[in-house]
Amino acid sequence: MAPDLLWRALGICPGDVVVFTGDREKTALAQRVAEELAAEGRPPVWAGPGGPAGIPPAQAVAREPREDRVVLVEDEAGQGEVPAPDLVVPVIGQPAPAGRPGDPLQGLPALPPGARVVPVVTLSGGAATGAALAAARAAARSLLGRELPGGARVGRVVLADLRAPAPVRGVLGEAAALVLAGGAGRRFGANKLLHPWAGSTVLEASLRAPLRAGLKEVVVVTGAYHQELAPLLARYPVRVVPNPEWPEGMASSLRAGIRALVEEEAPAAGAALAGGEPGVGRQVPGAVVVCLGDMPFLPPAVVTELVRAWARTRAPVVAPVVGGARRNPVLFDRALLPLLRQVRGDEGGRSVVQRYREAMVQVPFSEEGWFRAVAGPADLG
Repeated sequence: MAPDLLWRALGICPGDVVVFTGDREKTALAQRVAEELAAEGRPPVWAGPGGPAGIPPAQAVAREPREDRVVLVEDEAGQGEVPAPDLVVPVIGQPAPAGRPGDPLQGLPALPPGARVVPVVTLSGGAATGAALAAARAAARSLLGRELPGGARVGRVVLADLRAPAPVRGVLGEAAALVLAGGAGRRFGANKLLHPWAGSTVLEASLRAPLRAGLKEVVVVTGAYHQELAPLLARYPVRVVPNPEWPEGMASSLRAGIRALVEEEAPAAGAALAGGEPGVGRQVPGAVVVCLGDMPFLPPAVVTELVRAWARTRAPVVAPVVGGARRNPVLFDRALLPLLRQVRGDEGGRSVVQRYREAMVQVPFSEEGWFRAVAGPADLG
């Protein structure tokens, strides 16, 4: 299911510095994003000419506390005090103008370690159907999987018609993530996912890895504490899937998430192509990274490396290992999703991993602490 708002389609997180680059419609895109955030009561800071009314300029942004406010930057704005980007959005017009350089990702700003790159292929209002949309989809697919300086990898591309009331025409990507956050956390003695930690909460810290890995989509499956978690999750670019069967165990949350990815994928409004071909909004991800909502120490690089290993090998299962021992999260190829929908009990996908252990690709890591899950308050010390 394609997000209905641009900030969600781009994967903008609280506190992100977002740089819009490119030669076409980047100002219009940045302004639409600013207006969306402001309409939700979270006006961003603006760095660039002609900012929307009510959006403060980014004067001395680097010197003033921003808390979790998003900063939107145009790449030629000349704002020397703006921090390094967390997200770079190259804006690529379709159809491409005559004489355009062959590589639309040339000339990106310097990418610090951990920065994401999410290109946007834009369509003019008169060219948003038929062959033009098919060409835009092809252009978007050609960008997926691109390796960029600084370790960034293009794992998501957005198609948008900025003249339309609902601008998001589709989100293409290689892999998605499921974050399982449905349990009651009885061993913790309280709602551990909302327990304060490192300036946020355990769940927010656990979302950092999948959200900042630049995946197609992040789905969070809630359960016991859905009502408490929903307002918090509304601030993040995630899709929330309530699981009323959560008392059964982790497997029920896994099934609910897989079902949402497979069955609820539908074309974005008006995205059907000529001849009845499915629109760009419909795309079951090629792989799913199953994460846990109580792993706040996990860095985004782990998720990125799992996806990179899968893209290179197309293995059915990809898992991190530390000292020879398998750890979470685990990536499953799309071909295994029907099996994951059959799991039962509290084991998650362990039986599927065991079944394909001979074909599993292991990605070694040395930091045991990254993979710690929170069972009790002492684990946060």
